[in-house]
Amino acid sequence: MTHGHRTVYADRNQEPYSSNRQRHHRRHCGGEGSLKLSRILVAVDGSGCADRAFHQVMELARQSGAKVHVVSVVQPPPAVGYPKEFAIQLDQILRRHANEVLEKYSGVAESDYDMKVEAIVQVGHPAKVILDVAKSRDVDLIAVGARGLSGIKELFLGSVSHAVVRGSKVPVLVVK
Repeated sequence: MTHGHRTVYADRNQEPYSSNRQRHHRRHCGGEGSLKLSRILVAVDGSGCADRAFHQVMELARQSGAKVHVVSVVQPPPAVGYPKEFAIQLDQILRRHANEVLEKYSGVAESDYDMKVEAIVQVGHPAKVILDVAKSRDVDLIAVGARGLSGIKELFLGSVSHAVVRGSKVPVLVVK
């Protein structure tokens, strides 16, 4: 049994079957090897990288006619170490920021690209939420910024963009 980019044979007498990569290629790529896009998810947090990812996605959507889903993830503050009132206020501030970010991008989509986007606010771990939304919307492409607003977390393995790339079943565009 050979694995990788080649056709995999269970034994010499059986018909060949395709690897996951080949099935994915047939679903998402055209005859010329170009990606077919009908639904794109872009994750935004207000950072410069996310902003560039958004504009890249809007250009791709304009060219392909794809529907754009824009997600902003609110990561809940740690439950321990802070007074309850502080945690509640911080959660409200983070939700308000996420909604403001989505309002900004929805406005830009309409004014600059004459397109409507689906704006989504979700609560949870950013990479998991992005992957869950991508799966539930059956997107063809996920776009994320290479670095977000998380600061020091980007220095460690397990950053949001890295986790999305590793966990995604569809292509991921990481924008610097």
